[in-house]
Amino acid sequence: MPHEDGIWGARTRRDNGQSAVLANFKAKGQNAMTHIDAGLAGAQMTLSPEEHRRLRKRYRRRTTLTAYAFLGPNLAAFVVFLLIPGGVALRVHVQDRWRAWPG
Repeated sequence: MPHEDGIWGARTRRDNGQSAVLANFKAKGQNAMTHIDAGLAGAQMTLSPEEHRRLRKRYRRRTTLTAYAFLGPNLAAFVVFLLIPGGVALRVHVQDRWRAWPG
């Protein structure tokens, strides 16, 4: 082990006792990866097509709402501080020009 002489002794932060588990498997003549793979294979679940569709719709709805939650205040500020004052200024300008029109 690379950090055996460190202040942590045989178990370093990086090791976390994993080498002891692997040594135990090697002593028994077993392969640790077979046990890990078997555990993962049993934990894998398959979803029905209906459940998959439902989860996909839920995910899409959640991401859409999150996007609108971030963009909503920007859109509101755009309308309140740019479009409305710009429209008012344009209307005043057009009315002034209309009044000043000869005829």
